[in-house]
This record gives sequence, structure tokens and C-alpha cells, in this order.
Amino acid sequence: MAIQWFPGHMHEAHLEIQAAMPKTDVVIEVLDARIPFLSQNPMLAELRGNKPCLKVLTTSDLADEAMTLAWQEHLEQTPGVRVRTVPFVPGTFRITFAMTTNRLALRDFK
Repeated sequence: MAIQWFPGHMHEAHLEIQAAMPKTDVVIEVLDARIPFLSQNPMLAELRGNKPCLKVLTTSDLADEAMTLAWQEHLEQTPGVRVRTVPFVPGTFRITFAMTTNRLALRDFK
């Protein structure tokens, strides 16, 4: 019996993201600032190609400040990638995130 390591729901999500990319101007990827490498999906970089990407590091206030800054600098070395941090405040993530993205302009990616 073969072990299925790539479940059907993951394959379906991959196909949906792939189909949405031609209509997408900017990819917003939400990562946990405490574990940014582990919380990103490696397939997303492949799927987005050279489209601009905003990586939002959430719970930045719970992460080590120096490490968050180091990760921010590291992630922004990738062309077309910008990073913003968002602190964790229970119940207000959506509002904070909306305010952050409203201030974002495409000129930030050039």
C-alpha cells in the first residue's frame, strides 16, 4: 500500500492558487514572526513566479525583536518581496492587517 503524502485538499488548493495567479497583482503571505521559515509554504514562491509579494509577519511582538529584524532583512533580499510586521492583539488582527495593507502601494515593490 502506497502512502499518500500529498493529501487531496492540498492538491486542490495548489490548483486553485495556480488558477488565481494570472488574475493576481500582489500575493500576500501571512507568516508567524516566531517561525517564519516553518510557517511559509515553499510551493507558493514557485506558484507566484515574479509577482510582487507582501510577507506579513504576525505576532511580531511575541517574537525576538533582533531575529524578526534579521528575518525581515533576509526575506526582503528576494526580488519583489517586502515584509511588514504586525503585533498580536487578540481580536484586532483583521483591523490591523487591513490598515497595514491600505497603506501599501505598488510603488513599494519597485
